[in-house]
Amino acid sequence: MSAVIALDHKSVTSLDTAAQLYGEGLPEALGAREQRKRKQKRCSDKRKTKVVLAQLLRAAGYADKAAEVLRCRSKYGVRTCGRHVAQKIPTFRCRFPLCPDCAVERRCRSEKRLLPRLRQALAQMKHDRLVFITLTAPNSFEHLATHHARFREWFRRLRRNARWAHRIRGGIISFEMTVNPNSGWHYHAHLLAFRKVYYDQAELTEDWMSATNGEAFMVDIRETTVEEGLREVLKYIYKPADLERWTADQVREFMSMKGARFSSVFGNLYGMKVEDDAEDDAESGAEEYGEGDACPECGDPLFSVILTSEELEALEAGVWLRNKHGTEVCH
Repeated sequence: MSAVIALDHKSVTSLDTAAQLYGEGLPEALGAREQRKRKQKRCSDKRKTKVVLAQLLRAAGYADKAAEVLRCRSKYGVRTCGRHVAQKIPTFRCRFPLCPDCAVERRCRSEKRLLPRLRQALAQMKHDRLVFITLTAPNSFEHLATHHARFREWFRRLRRNARWAHRIRGGIISFEMTVNPNSGWHYHAHLLAFRKVYYDQAELTEDWMSATNGEAFMVDIRETTVEEGLREVLKYIYKPADLERWTADQVREFMSMKGARFSSVFGNLYGMKVEDDAEDDAESGAEEYGEGDACPECGDPLFSVILTSEELEALEAGVWLRNKHGTEVCH
């Protein structure tokens, strides 16, 4: 028997078996089910991270910001036929840098905007190779603003190095900060760079040591593709990877740096913006659908509904929704 779940004054009907819902036995269907499971886990992890972040913000004295983080993407305006989601737009975004939901949206928007530009630049510099570079600084309990200012100065010195200038044409840099309870902030940078001439890691280590007056020496450089390299460098911008290890004092340090930029471009990419300040929807550029339009998946008429994030996940995972007239879509 199908299970009926109450859902915001709508009815949801789930199919009994995995065979009905996913077409079990077909490799591609099983792959789709695995993708759904992974997506559900990512959504669950983000919710847990937001709870931790809200607790830290309250402890740091930012109760209003904590409430905004918890409210962010908690509900969506959805265009659906009852089985497929044609369009979803969150009713509220907090746009707080450490919010995991907003970080994903910002990364996706930036990747969509930057990827064609990087491909074009690479086509114009056919003899260049793309490299992914990591530069690190020693761990310290110093204030985060001190780390940030010092690291940026070190990077300016590195760019003035003759060997770096001869080998690296330009690129994108993102700064990441993680926390170790025993050693403090671990501040480091990730770069996607256009390499004109082969740059040995030992040479880069030597140049980084020179730029940091011997304080830092851990580096890594390796070739990459434009897609993989951009994805990697963008995921580190405000990446809230270890918030469970932060303290209220460290949140205060971050909040005191309002306006600081944790990404930039240099060299031949100067003038290109990494992060888009526009208030566009994450789905900007996608086709918009209205009430009664045909579903792009099945052709059934679309209707509008407000769903919580959990209800939307259920709909996307295969739990079907009755339409607004009460007619059951799934039998």
